[in-house]
Amino acid sequence: MDDMMKDNYFIKDWMNTVRTTVKLNYPDIKDGELDEFLYSIIENNIKVPIATLDNNYIHTTKKVDVLTLMQWVKNNNFIIAGNGTIFKNHEQEYNPSIHFLIDLKKSRDNMKSAMKKLDPSTYEYAMKDMGQLNEKLLMNSDYGAGGSDITYFYNLYCAVCTTATGQSMISTAMCCFEDFFSDNVKFIDFDDCSQYITNVINEPFNGDMSLVEDKRAHEVFERLKSKFINYKDSYDYPLFSMLMNIDQDNLNRLFYKNNLYSFARLPKVKKLLFKIIDETDLFLDPNKPPKENKSDLELLWSWIEEWVVYNYFAFNRIGRLTCDPRDTVCTIDTDSNMLCLAPWFDFMIDEVIKGDRKIMELTHRNFTYEINGEDMVFEGEKMLVYKICNTITYIASQVIAKHLKKFAINSGVPEEYHNRIHMKSEFLFRKMMLTTTKKRYMAKIMLREGTVFEKREVKGLDFLKSECNEFTREFISKLMNNELLEKTTDDIVVKNVVNGTRELAESVRSSLEKGEKTFLTPKKCKEAAAYKMPWSEQSFRGAYAWNMIYPDMGIEFPDTVDIVHLNIHKIEDISDLENKYPEIYNRIKRFIFESKLEEVRKKALTVLAIPKNIPEIPEWCRPYINYDKIINDNTTKLRPLLEALGVKIIQTDSTTDRYSNIIEF
Repeated sequence: MDDMMKDNYFIKDWMNTVRTTVKLNYPDIKDGELDEFLYSIIENNIKVPIATLDNNYIHTTKKVDVLTLMQWVKNNNFIIAGNGTIFKNHEQEYNPSIHFLIDLKKSRDNMKSAMKKLDPSTYEYAMKDMGQLNEKLLMNSDYGAGGSDITYFYNLYCAVCTTATGQSMISTAMCCFEDFFSDNVKFIDFDDCSQYITNVINEPFNGDMSLVEDKRAHEVFERLKSKFINYKDSYDYPLFSMLMNIDQDNLNRLFYKNNLYSFARLPKVKKLLFKIIDETDLFLDPNKPPKENKSDLELLWSWIEEWVVYNYFAFNRIGRLTCDPRDTVCTIDTDSNMLCLAPWFDFMIDEVIKGDRKIMELTHRNFTYEINGEDMVFEGEKMLVYKICNTITYIASQVIAKHLKKFAINSGVPEEYHNRIHMKSEFLFRKMMLTTTKKRYMAKIMLREGTVFEKREVKGLDFLKSECNEFTREFISKLMNNELLEKTTDDIVVKNVVNGTRELAESVRSSLEKGEKTFLTPKKCKEAAAYKMPWSEQSFRGAYAWNMIYPDMGIEFPDTVDIVHLNIHKIEDISDLENKYPEIYNRIKRFIFESKLEEVRKKALTVLAIPKNIPEIPEWCRPYINYDKIINDNTTKLRPLLEALGVKIIQTDSTTDRYSNIIEF
């Protein structure tokens, strides 16, 4: 192997890592002999792919091997972003758009600071909230401009790398939280495990050894063994051999890394946790802890930072985000991880507080505190929830700050911009109901950025969409509030939700029989040119039918209409109309079933759009209402919530769902 390859930083890093691992198994091997052996492995096995380096600003392309490319990026302090996109750093090239983003960020921060001082129920608060959201949208518009070829800022690589970098960061955060809270980032193979051991024993350490209990090699062995996705018997000998050559202090460190609950059960740590809860009055904002517990929180963090935090990046983070089961990060949004703190809360109640008389008595009292110049009354039970959750949230904030700083360093971001990459606690949810589809959930908010903000949060669910009528939306909201979000106990009576679905179905049928429009689906309809396939759109087809039947009360596009589904598939289905409503019968026959347009004849009269100013369903079409379809359209708005509760849903045909008494666990 030539000297140039030996000097490559990637080769050096690999050598240092593997050298430590081999030394743990074979402590007597000489350094020179080991290096010669490792270099021979590299020379015989390394495959260096050729990459294409494309600069789409100056339209230059170059072929280069990956080792040379990585060394070039490192030597020049370039920024490496998502999708393998390389940028000059901020000191090497001026970027005018950064000032646009920084100024908007300052403006948004100022609005949020002002918002926190206001009552969340006031108009002024809502306006500030809307203002900060508008600033966020303006910031996002820079990304949108970068991906649009009609703008001056357009660059395809920049647009793609923004998405990829965001995905990389959010998956990095997910792995960080799963590792810290649940020890749930598993080893893929033995190399993954040996890298973990090497990282832990080689990192600087200033921890207090008196905090922990000594752990033997076999205890550490069993712990590491449990961290594999798929452990193989062939790992036994090399893993145990490594551990037998590690001193007692490092065995202890290996045992407590990512082992939060075992560490928290240590006597001194448990005592400090109790002290924080016992001596803290009101703890609303984990980003700004109260003075009375700040020093204790900092001490707790110093212990956890040394003993528990594993500040290294997992391999295949985006793949893990997509495929791996999670224990802590219950859902992920574009720029956020939502953490389930229930196991920590239970641990604190059961093992730290343990029914302490003083603390538990305080949960039954109310307390008054001055917040932003106004007196506010707090329930003792909620104050305990704030203290327990915000204590660990403060620690989690330090963990992710440390991790993202390393992410910025490894990406080549200059130090003065490291603080631009950060996450902080935004919401504390009391309860959350997740569905099987991402970004769809219901939750009850307790706190928003340190402010009491008791409000329902609903994202992505069908009953919120514009094509859900107001009555069904209110019915589902009230049902889920009563049975889940606003319920004082944690138990969920699934039967009540299923019965609610049945009650909704009965209400729909009864309303339709009276000719009411209450449960019809509202839809927007536009002119034919607005659609690629207009006859496949229910709103357009229904509006066309209405205009043919009622030419004097025609729907003008664009408009919003109510859709009623009908069982009129052939002219014989409405033979009764010929005598009762001959004019309507003749118009349907002429303009629908004998239409010159094949699409109209083919689709028949299965939908009719009714203008908003028509108060009820026309009497002539009531006998032909497709009750099952309309009932199903309303009750299926509950389907994601029922599935989340484990209710087995049986689809009897393409348009009808049945809810069984079978519950999936």
